[in-house]
Amino acid sequence: MPPGTAAGPATVTVTSATGATLSGATQIAALAPGIFTANSNGQGAPAGLALRLQPDGRQIFEPLAIFDPTSNQFIPAPINLSVSGTIDRVFLVLFGTGIRPGAGANVMAQIGGRGMSVSYAGPQGDLIGLDQINIEMIRGLLQPGEYDVTVTVDARVTNTVRILLSN
Repeated sequence: MPPGTAAGPATVTVTSATGATLSGATQIAALAPGIFTANSNGQGAPAGLALRLQPDGRQIFEPLAIFDPTSNQFIPAPINLSVSGTIDRVFLVLFGTGIRPGAGANVMAQIGGRGMSVSYAGPQGDLIGLDQINIEMIRGLLQPGEYDVTVTVDARVTNTVRILLSN
């Protein structure tokens, strides 16, 4: 919604290139955070990346979703948190909308019901209207398996997405 749009009931009208119009009722909220998903339905694997920050500063990105031809949809890709060789820091990089907090906003993340550290929540930087959330994964806090992930911005909870942790 354009900045300055009042909260409350509204009518949205879309006009096509041919001049055809379609209108519908909606509810405008000051804050409505949501995490994008790989299947574009608000459920399952998030549209995002795992970021491995190496001790020497190198960054390695891995997808959070892989395509499963059997189910014909994206499923969570395994995120390996085992310690082998160098110790890196691992972050979930999630993308969504309605995340950018105002001054003093409270942004929290939960993975499997456990609070996690949000190191960044705000504009993605390259695409207008795209927001980004960086959540640091703490080794040893969660065991291998699938987990629900939610983000709360000023007491408004996002949709739930799923990640897969492996050894």
